[in-house]
Amino acid sequence: MPDEAFKARLDSEVLQHVFSCWQKARIDRRAPDWSAVASLQDPAIADHVFGWRVDPPTSQLVCFIMGPRPRELYGRDALGCTLAQFYGQAAGIVDSHMRQVIDGPALQHASGIIAWRERRTDLGERIVLPIRYASDVRPDGVIGATVFDYTMLGAIAPAAPPEQDICLIPLDPEADGA
Repeated sequence: MPDEAFKARLDSEVLQHVFSCWQKARIDRRAPDWSAVASLQDPAIADHVFGWRVDPPTSQLVCFIMGPRPRELYGRDALGCTLAQFYGQAAGIVDSHMRQVIDGPALQHASGIIAWRERRTDLGERIVLPIRYASDVRPDGVIGATVFDYTMLGAIAPAAPPEQDICLIPLDPEADGA
């Protein structure tokens, strides 16, 4: 079962909890509707989750939720921003990763160096999960959460973004209307 294989990869208790909330909101093995996730009113979702949805007119990903923990980690809020507005030059890479989760649909787990900025890298773990934001059938957005290892925060960064250890575990495409 993809869910159990994915959950077994997660080291962080926070990420395990966010994933469990995502699982609770699922119906018939489909990616859950965002309203079902939000209705759980779980503190881990409110505090740790970021979310991006496809804007139908532009096909760009736009942030619809950013909890206080991601705002603290990034130093600013992405709410209402496109990926290009928020991530700048890294937007293409981030878009590619999020689209793999949406289009798969798939579950994504990243670990190791998960953030790279000028003269700074951040070690940690991240999950990105497909959701249905405005669609009744197919995923059209993602939610995710990141946990950083604060003991290594701000380590000297390489000249270019490093490769991440990223795992994608496909969901059953028939369950999401493919």
